Amino acid sequence: MDEIIVNYHDSLLRKSDVRLLEPGNWINDKIIGFMFQYFEFELFQNCSDSVKFFDPDLVQLLKLSSDQDAGSILQSLHLHQRFLFLPVNDNGALMTPGGQHW
Repeated sequence: MDEIIVNYHDSLLRKSDVRLLEPGNWINDKIIGFMFQYFEFELFQNCSDSVKFFDPDLVQLLKLSSDQDAGSILQSLHLHQRFLFLPVNDNGALMTPGGQHW
């Protein structure tokens, strides 16, 4: 069984996710999502008017959406922050997992 290690806001990290933090591994979207939530709710909580962190799942949804749908999604978020942080992935295949984040 893959034990739950962290349950924080909308993030759930299991033992297999946390093992990815060991040297030689690539991090996954769950680690990035947790990190962004930690930044939002802990490190930058006093900057919420100027800083917004996008979850990897939301970024993938935007990536797969038509321009019109992506525009509607972004409009519904009522973004007013000056700085938007999005995890970027270089995977060119839309429906296949993979790629690198930076």
